[in-house]
Amino acid sequence: MQTNAQLSKNLYENKLFIEKYYNAQKVDKFHKFEEKPAIHRLLKDLRGKAVLCVGCGNGDECAYIKRRGAKRVIGIDISKSMIELAKEKHKNIEFHVMSANKLYFKDKEFDIVYSDLVLHYIKNIEEPVKEVFRVLKPGGKFIFSVMHPLYTAFERKEKRNKKEVLFGYIKIKNRYKIIGDYFSNRIRKTKWFNYVLREYRRTFSDLITPLINAGFIIEKVVEPRPLRKLKAIDPQLYKKLSKIPEAIIIVCRKDSYK
Repeated sequence: MQTNAQLSKNLYENKLFIEKYYNAQKVDKFHKFEEKPAIHRLLKDLRGKAVLCVGCGNGDECAYIKRRGAKRVIGIDISKSMIELAKEKHKNIEFHVMSANKLYFKDKEFDIVYSDLVLHYIKNIEEPVKEVFRVLKPGGKFIFSVMHPLYTAFERKEKRNKKEVLFGYIKIKNRYKIIGDYFSNRIRKTKWFNYVLREYRRTFSDLITPLINAGFIIEKVVEPRPLRKLKAIDPQLYKKLSKIPEAIIIVCRKDSYK
């Protein structure tokens, strides 16, 4: 029997899914008007820097970082099909099929490790976080985003043209009806086209603790909100994203003395 990790990996070997996924992502307003602009603002000055992209997918984020002036950019992904696509699209960038659990790089090799909406596809993040810490130079930064722990705690129901995404409780006399579940770390299934995508939801503390245990100093936590120009394009989505967090971005630093 295949594990959940294997099923997720195999989905990203499916070239039809990959094509549909990236075509959809190009026009997805959450990415375009909220998450991407927010994480890109945190990259600051990249000139002359060595950057490792973990979970690089088709390599577009690596190309963006290269355009921003990074001297050396390397992308890694566990999916062979993704890396093949990345190499086809961006021939001037170095890509490798590699697991985040075992990075085949020297200690203190990179100024920045960047990971965009990837860690929630990894069941146990302790090893990847330790490896990121190891390959960062002293003073180097780990900048990453994941789906927001509150957003992934919601209970979801869909019926025809009605979609309910709820969290909280209803109290009737002394009895509680609980809607959603924040404290349970579990597999969260989302549907893209006709494919089921598996994510590992975790609480905020279970996201932060491995970073602290590895030795990171947490510099910034960002809960992005949509760009104002989305309001004119899609006012209803703007309203939703302005009230409900969907992603969280964390910037952490390796101490200069380590």
